[in-house]
Amino acid sequence: SRATPPSGGSIIDAVMQLWRFCVGFLWSAVTLPAQPTAQEQPFVSAWPENPVVEFGGSLILNCSTTCQTVTFRSLETSLEKEDVGEGPTWKAFRLVNISDWHFAAICFFDCKDDEDMKPRRVSFTVYRLPELVELDPVSVMEAGKEYTLTCRVSNVAPIRNLTVTFLRGGQNLHTQTFEEHMALEAGNVVANHTVTARPTDHREEISCCAALDLRPGGTLFKRASFNQTLIIMDNTGMIVAIASIIMLKITLVITGIYSCCTRKP
Repeated sequence: SRATPPSGGSIIDAVMQLWRFCVGFLWSAVTLPAQPTAQEQPFVSAWPENPVVEFGGSLILNCSTTCQTVTFRSLETSLEKEDVGEGPTWKAFRLVNISDWHFAAICFFDCKDDEDMKPRRVSFTVYRLPELVELDPVSVMEAGKEYTLTCRVSNVAPIRNLTVTFLRGGQNLHTQTFEEHMALEAGNVVANHTVTARPTDHREEISCCAALDLRPGGTLFKRASFNQTLIIMDNTGMIVAIASIIMLKITLVITGIYSCCTRKP
């Protein structure tokens, strides 16, 4: 059978990983001193310093050291890894199929000049974009009454980086954050906001938007629900119309009575 060509997304991911690796190599080659001074102890560093990776994806991690007498270099992790390049004071690894929400990676070097050189533990942010952002159906509203809007965000992580915003007519109504949510796994989120229906909101578009902020190591992702149109029933106008009809009838009755009383025999 004919091989399936790589998708545009996979090509872009590969190019971005290669770019990150090259930048990391240049960073380790340029910014690290060629040789530590007498007062400076050799140390270990990693690039990216705070990696951000999508659940199930891959990432290139570059471990470096200022030690010039390296005898051994490695990356300790429970994840599957591949060697992608190395030099006298650095080594790069590709972590593949990152499908664990709780894992660690430690850059480790043996240095002749400093047997007590500490390894570098790397903290990762593993994310998953929301599968669905949905605003519950909005019923016909009566002006002056309160109604609760509900926005549902499905299968997103990390929830502590999530923000849900309700919008009416393109303007922000309410923003809800989840900074106190400490679980790393993907989960579902429900956000609520109470509004008072106004006659001026009739026919306005209403929606909710989920934003996953992975900066500075990553990107700001946004996904919105479908728009819904508000239908506002203004009972004030109806009451005025009914009162006008009643007054008209009363006027006609009074006029008729007066005509009968003033008519000549």
